[in-house]
Amino acid sequence: MTADTLADGGSTVDFTSNRELVDYSGRQGIFQLGERQIAIRGDGALLYGSMDLKAGDIRLDTINRELYAAESPLLIDGSQKMAGRDMAYDFGNRSGAVRQGATTMDGYYYVGQHIKRFGDGELKIRGGKMTSCDLAKPHYHFWADKMKIQLDDKVVAKPIVMKIGEVPVFALPSSSSP
Repeated sequence: MTADTLADGGSTVDFTSNRELVDYSGRQGIFQLGERQIAIRGDGALLYGSMDLKAGDIRLDTINRELYAAESPLLIDGSQKMAGRDMAYDFGNRSGAVRQGATTMDGYYYVGQHIKRFGDGELKIRGGKMTSCDLAKPHYHFWADKMKIQLDDKVVAKPIVMKIGEVPVFALPSSSSP
């Protein structure tokens, strides 16, 4: 038996096979051992699997497998990028949320007041814009109060307003019940 295993009634538990490697850096690290939390302050960076996060402040809760980031977080996970003001991520469900966020998917750019990403890649956006223009102030965009984006499939939104610059040129209002 090694220091990384434990005999338990005839069976052996291998702790090394269950561990997950998290690489992090920053100006200051605060370890709260009782709560099993790590806070990274100042130029924080965290690498976990395919995820690469950079933010001013990062807090990692290892018990609940949750991450919270503030001060201009930028999360890159494979080909998806998400940035915003504040961010939360649940490693177990591979889902997250960002306030005042922006992301790109399938050649389109999405910006919204609230963006939620679900484990299957689906996005839900409140107060959002969608465009294929990569400029900070796009030539055109579609605005909607609510959007639902299914990866490699479709976008459902309501109401939809097409804008050239900031000038509305076309609208499909949401249906209302009498």
